[in-house]
Amino acid sequence: MFGKTCPKCEFENSEDANFCMKCGKDLKETIAYFEGDSGGHDIEVTPNTLIVYKRSLWSGKRTGKVKVYERGKMENIEVGRTSSHLSFKYNGKIKGYRISSRYLDEVEEILELGEIREPPIYVLNGLNGKLKLYENRVEIKRLGFGAKLFYGTFTAGDKTIYLQDITGVEVKKPGITVGYIQLTLPGGIEKTSGAFKARIDENTVTFAQKNDYKIALKIKEKIEELKTKISTGTATVSVVDEIKKAKELLDIGAITKEEFEKIKRELLK
Repeated sequence: MFGKTCPKCEFENSEDANFCMKCGKDLKETIAYFEGDSGGHDIEVTPNTLIVYKRSLWSGKRTGKVKVYERGKMENIEVGRTSSHLSFKYNGKIKGYRISSRYLDEVEEILELGEIREPPIYVLNGLNGKLKLYENRVEIKRLGFGAKLFYGTFTAGDKTIYLQDITGVEVKKPGITVGYIQLTLPGGIEKTSGAFKARIDENTVTFAQKNDYKIALKIKEKIEELKTKISTGTATVSVVDEIKKAKELLDIGAITKEEFEKIKRELLK
């Protein structure tokens, strides 16, 4: 998902769009819209509701069948990696829907954080991973076993890089070889010998499309702008980032589920 997809006509708008540029639908309440595969489901998330649209197995088009759930009543939310599904308990009943494997991380993140979500400023869907730029950090997620095996990132894994730790950003335009965006860190030894070396660097995401190159340039420009804000003391601490840190502590067992919920309630006051 790059930008904001219209739940009515499925046109992809910019991330900050308030109205669909194609059909005019009001998008201010739409936090995110995830398109499903044939036979699966589209998921629309608003601050208060989760809306599920069924897609036909044969045509791949939406069937018109819609289910609406109040997010405040959803319990035991789980995103299954193996079967690419979303399940939750609603009014005492278990609900389950098949969603596209491309959006598992985003769906889990949005629903875990509750009504407040920090959307990425830019998203680059590369060949060997996905790069997301936020106000104070860059997140790199590796896309499946194949990408890790063929692009040399099998041991690198996912990582978060805070902007204050980035000393440089290099962008190469795709041509005969793939293009890439590479982040330089203090004390790091970047793979600078062309695209082949770059694609096995853990701080690099490769791409082949011209549009991805444009996004990479925007990411580079935005990182430099945000780093200036940080150095001048004008950056602000993200509530969502603090919740994310607490979630990481929960995942490693450093705090209990009750302690995590208490921290989240305090931050959302």
